[in-house]
Amino acid sequence: MTQRTRTLAVVVFSLAVIASGLGRFLLAEGGHKGLWFGLVMGGLGLAGAALMRAGWGKAGTGVAAFAVLLVGGWFFFESFIRKGWASAEWRQIIVLALAVVVAVVLCVPSRARD
Repeated sequence: MTQRTRTLAVVVFSLAVIASGLGRFLLAEGGHKGLWFGLVMGGLGLAGAALMRAGWGKAGTGVAAFAVLLVGGWFFFESFIRKGWASAEWRQIIVLALAVVVAVVLCVPSRARD
């Protein structure tokens, strides 16, 4: 896995988290907490991607992994424990699936820079 691929995966995940927060804000009453969660965690993921792009691969990977684990963990808790699988929202399921994919991408050792 190249550093460029890892960075791209984190950017896509971060944008999905931001879009999920925006969707929560627009579609649910009292969704301002979801908007802030999406903006902060998506921004943290984008900061990690920027660090990876700037050549600080380990620091960027750490920041991105923190964002992925926190978002994935929270949506896992919301979807499976708190609400149950049957009442989980599509945005949560999509972001949860992306979190798993990005976590795997971040765990695969990277090759030399491209």
